[in-house]
Amino acid sequence: MKRVAVVAPRESSEAHAAVAAIRALFAASELEEVDVLAGREAGAVLGAEGIVAASLDGGVRAALLDRSPEAVVLLDPIEADAVEAREAGVDLRVGWGSRLGALTHAVQPARFDGGVFRPDLARTYLDVVGLCGALPDKASADLASQAPDGRVLVRLPNWLGDLVQCEPLLRVFSGSADRLTLVGPKAAEALFGESLEGATWLSREDGAHAWRGHDLALLLDGSIRSAWRAVRARIPRRVSWARGGKTPWLTDAVRPPRELGGAAIGCGRPGSSPRWLPRPFEVSVAELASAAGVRVSSGSPLLEANEDGRGVAGELLEAAGIGAGESFVLAAVGGRPGSAKAVPFETWRALLETFRARNSVPVLLTCGPGEEEGLDAFVEPGLPEGMTTTGGATGLQALLGLLERASAFVAADSGPRHIAAALGRPSVVLHGPTDPRHSGVTGAQIRTSRIEVPCGPCHLEKCPLSGPEHLACFGLGHAASAAAMLCELLAHEAEDNTTP
Repeated sequence: MKRVAVVAPRESSEAHAAVAAIRALFAASELEEVDVLAGREAGAVLGAEGIVAASLDGGVRAALLDRSPEAVVLLDPIEADAVEAREAGVDLRVGWGSRLGALTHAVQPARFDGGVFRPDLARTYLDVVGLCGALPDKASADLASQAPDGRVLVRLPNWLGDLVQCEPLLRVFSGSADRLTLVGPKAAEALFGESLEGATWLSREDGAHAWRGHDLALLLDGSIRSAWRAVRARIPRRVSWARGGKTPWLTDAVRPPRELGGAAIGCGRPGSSPRWLPRPFEVSVAELASAAGVRVSSGSPLLEANEDGRGVAGELLEAAGIGAGESFVLAAVGGRPGSAKAVPFETWRALLETFRARNSVPVLLTCGPGEEEGLDAFVEPGLPEGMTTTGGATGLQALLGLLERASAFVAADSGPRHIAAALGRPSVVLHGPTDPRHSGVTGAQIRTSRIEVPCGPCHLEKCPLSGPEHLACFGLGHAASAAAMLCELLAHEAEDNTTP
C-alpha cells in the first residue's frame, strides 16, 4: 500500500484531536503518498498545524475519484463516507464505529457506562491509523494529573513491560502515596519504591483481609482472582476491563476497543476472537483509570537508576573494559528458553557481527535472571572482536544503570525494551510473534525491525511450526535491517552530543 487518502473529521475539535494520527501517517515509511481531505472548518484547523488539506466541498466520492488512492482512512464514524469510498472503487476502507458496515477495517472504540468511551479523543484516531501500520513515535503533550479521593488499591500487572508502563499512573500519586496500596511482583517496589514513599506494598499472595479499608480497587492484572478478592475485601468500587469473565465482580467495567474486518495492514493474520485491539498497555491503563476518576498525564513512563544500580553498572563496565564516557551498545540477548518471543542465537550473532562490520562501537551482551542460556551461547564458541559480556544475568537496578550509560540498546520486544524507553535510550526492537501496535508510546528514539510472515503476529509462547517456517519471524533478515538501525541511532546520538 503506497497511496492513502485521509478524510479528516468535520468538527473543529475532532480535527484538532486527529492531528497526531495524520502526522503518524505522513511519517509511516511504507506510505509514499498521503492526501488529506477536509471540510472548510477542519481544513483551517489542520492548516494552522502545518497540514495542507484539499477541499471536500464536492463530497468524498468525487475527491477520491480524482485521486484513486489504494486506501482511504475515514476519521468520522459516518456510514455514508464509507459507502461513497466503496462507490469510488477504493478497496481498503479504514475507519471507526460500532460496526463494520461498508468499511473493510475498523476500530470499535471502548465502551463504558452504556456508551462509547473516548476519554482521550486523539487516541481513537491513533488506533485507526494503526490499522494501516502507522504508529506514533512520541506521546502527546502532558495533561494535568488528578488523583481520586480516599484510599486506593492498585493491583499491578505481573509482566515487567506492562509494569513499567504503569509509571504514569503511579506518578499521579506522588506526594499522596500514603493513601496508596500496591499489589504486585517484587520488581514493582524495586522500580517505584523510592518515588512512592509512604505507599503500602503487598505481595500477590496476601489475602482479602490485607485489601480491606480501601475505597477504590483499580485492577490492572486482568484476573478473576483479583476481582473476587476485592469483593471479599468489601471494597465499594472495583474497576477493571470487561473481559476474562470477571465482569460480575466489578462495579465499573470498561470494554476495551476491538478491531473489526480484515487484519491490520502489514499483519499476516487477524487476532483471535474476540479481537481486542492491540495497543500500548500504558494507553489502556490511562483509559481505564479515567473511568475510575483518575486523570493520568499523557506523558511517557519515566524511570531512573538508583545509586546502587549505578555502582554495579560501573563495576560491570570497568570489568568489560568500557571506560567512563565511552560509547557502547547494550544488547539484551536473553529470553525464556524455548519461548517463541526469544530471538534465536543465530539471528543475534548475525545481527551483531553485521553491526560490528559497519561500526567500531563495542557491544556489551547481557541477559536477565533465568536467561543465561542465551548469553552462554555467545561465550562457548568464543566472542567476536569488540564484544564482551556482563558475565551473567543482570539485576533490575544494574540494568537501569547500564542503560543510563549506553549509547544505544537492542533487544527483543520484552520488558527491558520498555525500561530503555522509560530511560529515554535510543533502541532497536526486534519484533517476532508480537504485534508492534502493542509497543509503548514514548519520546525515545525507537526503531522496529520486523519480518512480515503469513503466520504472524501470533503472540504464541511456543512456535507450532517446523522446518524453515519455525521462528521465521525471527529469521536472519533482521541482521541487516537492525544493524543499519543501530548505526543510524548512534549517528543521531553523536550529533546530539556535539550540538551546542
